Amino acid sequence: MEELKMSTKNFSTDLIIGDGSFGLVYKAKLFNGSTVAIKKLDPDAFQGFREFRAEMETLGKLRHQNIVKILGYCVSGLERVLILEFVERGSLDQWIHDTSSTNNEPSVAGTMGYMPPEYKEGAAATVRVDVYSFGILMFEVATAERPNLPKVMEGKEVWLIEWARKMLGQNRHMEMLDSNTPKEGLSEDEVKEYFRIASLCTEEFRGRPAMSEVVGLLKKLSS
Repeated sequence: MEELKMSTKNFSTDLIIGDGSFGLVYKAKLFNGSTVAIKKLDPDAFQGFREFRAEMETLGKLRHQNIVKILGYCVSGLERVLILEFVERGSLDQWIHDTSSTNNEPSVAGTMGYMPPEYKEGAAATVRVDVYSFGILMFEVATAERPNLPKVMEGKEVWLIEWARKMLGQNRHMEMLDSNTPKEGLSEDEVKEYFRIASLCTEEFRGRPAMSEVVGLLKKLSS
């Protein structure tokens, strides 16, 4: 922990590069010269302990070129710190929303915006959770709206998934699309099918399709 404190200048705000819902993410250079991302969970956030365990269980087992690698962790008293691979070219959030990032500017990550209702109730990380998250990502890509920031609809604030369900219920599929998306050549039926697939992914736990089924539906849509 002492090395991590020194590498982050005692977790200086100048080194914050992201907000992971239950803790901040810092850019740091370890004593061996390697540049890493340090995620320090908020010790006062009860759910942060569960997220720490979930990330250890999932990221610790994964090795994929498009998924950040977990390099290690540190536990000291109530403090929980994850040492992650530093992604030089930024996060998925930055690519979707075309935002820039510097060492002095936080990048909003909004992890909880992708989490299903059962996760908040203490459910473990499962493939069904991943399907839900993928559905949220589908909405995010098509609408350019952030899952972790509320929107105003009918005079009150709602989250992306609530807004999307209401818009779809009112048959306002085309209005949901990112205003920067070229509309020429777009098939309204294909747009509806895209959002139908995203909606399936974000159903209640037992109603979600397997990821293989989702892939099949998307392949059929793109053929």
